[in-house]
Amino acid sequence: TYIYINFSKIFEVILYKYIFVNVRVLLSSDQHGFIAGRSCMSNLASFSQFSCCCLDEKSQVDVIYTDFQKAFDQIDHFVLLDKVKSQFGFSDGLSKFLHSYLIGREQYVEVEGFRSPPLIPTSEVP
Repeated sequence: TYIYINFSKIFEVILYKYIFVNVRVLLSSDQHGFIAGRSCMSNLASFSQFSCCCLDEKSQVDVIYTDFQKAFDQIDHFVLLDKVKSQFGFSDGLSKFLHSYLIGREQYVEVEGFRSPPLIPTSEVP
């Protein structure tokens, strides 16, 4: 049997704790995605509570639904790297490390000895 290790997932778990400490102060308290203990369900509960309070006060509630499915998979790597340095204050060392991980990384899919043609993505998540 083979054991497949997803390096990207291990990489993400290791860096998450280090990076999140530095950016959590910049996130809105209303943020539910990518935060431990928060999810679509906690977002729905918060919105339901807010709506009920507004209805009790006879206030108006306007809602706009958007679909951001896979939105972060389409962010240009260079734009992302610029944001993490300029807006989140990542050090030069961490910025260069992320650059080396994202830029020019060749990807392919291999199943039962068959390999897809290589691709160097410019916006997808590794």
